[in-house]
Amino acid sequence: MEWRKEHDIFLLREMLASDIFHYRKGSPDRGRIWDEIADRLNATKDMVFHIKEKRSVRDRWNLHKNKFKKNRREEEAASGIEVDEQDEKDVLIEELTDQEETTKESIGNKEKADKVAAEDVRNKALERLGETKKRKQEVDGNDVTKKTRVRRSTEGALTFLKEKAEQELEIRKQDQKIQQQAQHQQIQQQQQIMQMVQAQNEQMQMIQQQQMQQNQSLMALLQKVITHQP
Repeated sequence: MEWRKEHDIFLLREMLASDIFHYRKGSPDRGRIWDEIADRLNATKDMVFHIKEKRSVRDRWNLHKNKFKKNRREEEAASGIEVDEQDEKDVLIEELTDQEETTKESIGNKEKADKVAAEDVRNKALERLGETKKRKQEVDGNDVTKKTRVRRSTEGALTFLKEKAEQELEIRKQDQKIQQQAQHQQIQQQQQIMQMVQAQNEQMQMIQQQQMQQNQSLMALLQKVITHQP
């Protein structure tokens, strides 16, 4: 499909309301959320989407994210660069990018902590076995100093956009529920009609059988009358 700015904003709102980056990258939960987003976009009545492959929503997001991160690096490298005023799309991309990076960093820190803990257990086990050589690893979270980026003053706008996205998400969920109920009722009506038609056919077959039996009885009676005539 051909993506326009309006399509992108709908996608970004869905991502923000779904809290998609709360889940680990590559996990079944994140994959499920991506699928649900694609389904809701295709079902929305406010904008026409033709998403044939659900992976395309992820590809679209990666395109926006990579472009934003490139622009951010250029802004940080340049001094006194003039930054254009952000619109809704820019604010959403920035917030979602930060959410994804935060989740990635948190998972990385947890994996490092788990590795250190496992190494510590191994070292203690070696000590209990009489191992003379001891290895010890320490992790100091203050060793690495990261450059703090000053966020633009978009917190108020972001809060409004998140609430708006959540409201729209709830409306679309209700629309899907209503559509599913309507489809269920339609199926039930079709089944009832089929049952009525089947009952009528069975009734007609019974009437035809009764008529055939009556005709056979009448023919037999006439045959007897003819046979007994002098």
